[in-house]
Amino acid sequence: MVGQLTSERASGASGSRQRAWDSVSSSADPAEPETPAEPGAPATPAAPPPLILAPLTGPPIPDMAPAIEESRRRHEVELATAQRLVAQARAGAGPIAPPRPGEPTSPPAPGQFRIEIDWRGETAHVVEHDRRVRLECFYWGGPAGGVSHIDGVWEYADGRREPLTPDERAVVLRRVVDHARTREDIALRIDRA
Repeated sequence: MVGQLTSERASGASGSRQRAWDSVSSSADPAEPETPAEPGAPATPAAPPPLILAPLTGPPIPDMAPAIEESRRRHEVELATAQRLVAQARAGAGPIAPPRPGEPTSPPAPGQFRIEIDWRGETAHVVEHDRRVRLECFYWGGPAGGVSHIDGVWEYADGRREPLTPDERAVVLRRVVDHARTREDIALRIDRA
């Protein structure tokens, strides 16, 4: 196709030029080289080859409606999760825990344990029947944080204090990491063993 530029006007304040194409003619021979219609006028690009569509042969096109609906459902779930995480990160605190009961909880049965995490105080306690250990527990925003030992000492109900063995230190850290992952959806990294 060859275009012919017939008028050019300068627009007032901006100084940009407005072009008006008054006539466009097509060439009879598509192999004919493009030449400007007037001396000094720019040549326009050649027209693309014609697009020829052929009928499809083979199996019928599958119905994509169920897959599209499943994709939309997953998108909505992921979007809701992302919005919840963004709200948590902007608030600067861990997930809101359910309110604690007014009266103190009883110690776990012998052989059992309980994890208590205070995200604002950045501490976690592993409570066993007659003893407890305090750890640092940080929330960084999003589903991530860190945990480490503060002093690595068991505090007994009768006031005694006793250092944790290396095996106990590892078990205590693993308990807090597992609790945060399963109960609070936060992946804690062990900072110091």
